[in-house]
Amino acid sequence: MGVILPLIELEGTDAHEPLLAPGWTPPAAARVRRELRNLVDRLARLAEIEVSCRRLAAELHRTQRRVNALERVFLPEYRDTIRFIEGTLEEREREELFHRERAKSASRSSWKEG
Repeated sequence: MGVILPLIELEGTDAHEPLLAPGWTPPAAARVRRELRNLVDRLARLAEIEVSCRRLAAELHRTQRRVNALERVFLPEYRDTIRFIEGTLEEREREELFHRERAKSASRSSWKEG
């Protein structure tokens, strides 16, 4: 699995902006322009973070559903299967022990008779 996270890079948007003549524009316009550029950069970074968080949350949700399926469906089924196998093996051990004891007692009784 894996989550692809976005990376937003802003390319030279300054080239598309109109040039401001230093003597013809008020100083506040240049300041506003710089602040706007800074805000656009921060907005791009915020968009990266938001999309990353949404993708991670979606992946976390899918993973949690898988964990729930394992805990509530698969593990109980496997535990039941293990209990069944253990019970079958114990039953076979008891039968084998019974047959061994029976064979041992049969061989003793035939040895005493002979």
